[in-house]
Amino acid sequence: MSPRKSFQTLVMDVLVNGLRRSVPVSLRVRREMTIAVDRHDRPEPDVSVVRAEAVPGEGLNETRYLVEDIVLAVEVVSPESVARDRKRRSQLYAEAGW
Repeated sequence: MSPRKSFQTLVMDVLVNGLRRSVPVSLRVRREMTIAVDRHDRPEPDVSVVRAEAVPGEGLNETRYLVEDIVLAVEVVSPESVARDRKRRSQLYAEAGW
């Protein structure tokens, strides 16, 4: 993965803060967490919204979430990640049912 530009980080911060203020208590917002789509594919969306029941307690010990627990996955696209984010990842997410 190529280094993030400051703009991408700021966009992710704005998204996370806005979503955390907006989502219902039944959901949690996470940043750059692994999603277990299948045995071989484990993307890390820039921002994801997860069902709260997938986040036990304080949610500090998770290293991944199951695909069925994801409500929203967001990729902040940069010039360096266009092909990966718009083609491969969108295909992967669509196949997972998002």
